Amino acid sequence: MARAFVYIVRPRGRQKPIKIGMASNLRSRLSELQNGSPKFLEFVTAIVVANRYHARFLEQATHEAFAEYQTHGEWFMIEPREAVQFIEETARAQNIMFLKNIPLARSKRLHRSLSAQIRKAGKGSAGIF
Repeated sequence: MARAFVYIVRPRGRQKPIKIGMASNLRSRLSELQNGSPKFLEFVTAIVVANRYHARFLEQATHEAFAEYQTHGEWFMIEPREAVQFIEETARAQNIMFLKNIPLARSKRLHRSLSAQIRKAGKGSAGIF
């Protein structure tokens, strides 16, 4: 199975609301989300896991944990750090290996660097614990 991501997206320039989702391809997913949004969206972070099963589990657990803050669909009125902390703690408790949360860059050069880090992590680098 291919690696997958649990991601957090928000409207640019705002802390809230955030969308908590999962994807195999972050660039494609942001494009899909942007097409349906009147506001410019940006990734806050992504957490890399080994497969879609783990990503789906972490996504659903996070949705359930923050259900009282859900505004609509997968959007929540919580701080991004709260979601990241919950995802990381849940992954550790369930023995799901993950690459520590990766802040996503706005510039293309930094995004290419991030993509290289993700590819390297998927091959078993020391960044996974």
